[in-house]
Formats: sequence, structure tokens, C-alpha cells
Amino acid sequence: AGQWRVEITANNAAGSATSDWSNWITPGVEEPPVPDAPIITAVTTGNRTATISFIAPEDGGEPIIDYAYRLTPEDGDPGDFINSSIEKSPLKIDNLKNGKTYTVSIAAINANGMGPDSNEVEFTVGTQCEDVTDWSVPEDTLGYFCSVGLNDNAYADFHILTTVDATDVCADPENKLPNLNPVLFCEQDGTTLRAVYDWNNSTGKELAWLQSVEQIGSRSGGSCGLAGATEAGRCANQLDLGRYAFYAMAGQGGAGIAGLDTSNLQSNNLLLILVVVDHDFGLVEILRIPSAHQDISGIRSIGGWHHDMGDVEVGFQRTHRHLDLRGSGGGTAGLHLILLWIKPLHEQAALCSNTSRGHLKHNKHTEDKGQPSMN
Repeated sequence: AGQWRVEITANNAAGSATSDWSNWITPGVEEPPVPDAPIITAVTTGNRTATISFIAPEDGGEPIIDYAYRLTPEDGDPGDFINSSIEKSPLKIDNLKNGKTYTVSIAAINANGMGPDSNEVEFTVGTQCEDVTDWSVPEDTLGYFCSVGLNDNAYADFHILTTVDATDVCADPENKLPNLNPVLFCEQDGTTLRAVYDWNNSTGKELAWLQSVEQIGSRSGGSCGLAGATEAGRCANQLDLGRYAFYAMAGQGGAGIAGLDTSNLQSNNLLLILVVVDHDFGLVEILRIPSAHQDISGIRSIGGWHHDMGDVEVGFQRTHRHLDLRGSGGGTAGLHLILLWIKPLHEQAALCSNTSRGHLKHNKHTEDKGQPSMN
């Protein structure tokens, strides 16, 4: 830097001669070449993450060895550049705050240094649940996330239900869904419905529109039982209340009921009243609820059913094509029917339903048949 002038001296055998001083000159300083600016083309977000897609710049004659990013929160000052340790698109940023808006720019780095900033792009972390269009089960359900406002929802928070037809349940979710507290989210695609709410049907809404339950979602607050909490902090795979939970459900259960965690329920009284039961319903799991008051009268059985769990045998014996045991006495007074048997290894016991009184009676198995006798 600065200004300079030069004189030159030449030497040979005869002697030397020196030139005059040159004019004042300013030396040029050329920096080693760095990469050009990259171009950000898209930002996609997930649970506390953002993925930056970009077009790589010219490298300036030296290979690009890294990209750095600068993140500016909407309510804060620009941060310093942070090296990402990647050499090509995309660039993923973790540990962001869901629901918060940021501005991001990136720069390329080669052996000579860091190049200029890219364009700036603003984004908000997290996808709103109402904007989700892919209803298929994600490969990583633990990584699935979407937001309702600023509230996070994990995959396990959703009740995933199938309707009998394309009745628009979400058009009137407060009156159609088995909820007591507000419905946080409801979307329907044909006969598939996905919703977030606390499953509490204590008011006895008839669920005649419900065909099957593919997944029981979460509930809020309280002890979370065996299934624990979801990533969003709700109680996973839980009913808020078992009473009338599947009242008058038109379908045949589904995988969600088969895998239901009922460890938080004190009773399954009237849980399945007026519900159709078949092989895939998952009644074995439901009957394992530790309760002294298990009133399962009102179940309708289609076909005989038997399941051997090794230490417990559970079964249904069909007596009518549509067995209606409401316990009301209407049209069936005095008729005694075998509905259910549970057979432990060390002792044999039977539970039969008296339709006129609507309660369960204990009886003994006959040794030769291994089934409950008619009362």
C-alpha cells in the first residue's frame, strides 16, 4: 500500500549507471480468488429444523470446501456466520424454535476464504397441520411434526379414523367427535379423518359414522400411563374416559383399538356398548384393564371368535347374527345367552351376560367342553 517510485542501476565490467527516478506509482493489491455468492432456491421446515436448498456458485479457481450460514431471528440482530461442514446442497439447520420466523443467508468457502452472501430468505419453522397434504404414514413417525398455531403436534397426537362413508365429520367436529374439550384439529380426506382432541364420550354421542379406528391419538394432562408422553408432551395412545368411548360405532374396531393403552382407565364400563365385534377388534387387550366393574353388555358379535394368549383364553360364541345386549330388557327379557368366556390356566371361569338385567355373571366351565355352560 502507499505510493512508490523506482530507480534502476545497471552494472557491467566497465562500471555502473543509474536511471532517473520514476514517477510516483501506487502498487495494485489483488486478493486471492474466493467463491461467488450461492443462490438459495428453497427452504423447507420440520420439527425445529430448516433445510436450505441452493445453487452452488463459481469456486474462484479453488474447490469449495464448506458453506457457512447466517441466521437472523425476526426479533433479533443478525448472527455471526456458522460453518456447516457441508460441501453441497442442501444445508440443514437444527435446534430452531417451532413457530418462530428467521431470515437466512449462506456463503461459500474455499482455501482462499469466504465469498459474498447469498440472497436472504425468510421462513417460519414448522408446517401448519392444515397445510399437510400427504396423509400416508411417514417413514419416521417420531420425526413427524406439524403445528396448530404455535402448538406442536407429533404423529402420535392424531386420532386416525375411517368413516362409514364420506360424511363430513370435520364440518361439525364439536358435535360429531367423541370429545368434551375443544377439538384442536380436524381434517378429512374422503373417508379418512385425522383429528386432535381428548377422546371423552361421556355425553353418549352415537358414533354411527365411525367405521374403524386406525390409531388412538393422545390426550392432554394427567398421568400418562404405560404408553408415556408424545414428543408434543401429551399422553400417547390414551382415552380421556372409557365410558361410552365407542358408543354405537358402526364398524369393526380397527388396529387402533387393538393396541389401545388403557392403563389410565379405572373402568371400561360401557366402553363397547352397541359396538360390532369381530376378529380384529382387539377385545383381548381391552379386557385386561384391571377393573372390578367391567360391564361389556351391549356388544354385538358377528361370528364366533376365540383367542388363545397362552395364559388366558378369551372367546365369543355367536348366538344370533346381530347380538344386541343393551341390558334394557326391550324384546329380549328373560333370554340368557353366552357372550364371553375368559379361561385362565389354573382355574376355569366364565362370564355370561343376562340380557334382562344387563350385567355379567360368574359360572364354571364344563371340563369336557372348555366353554361356559348355559345359565
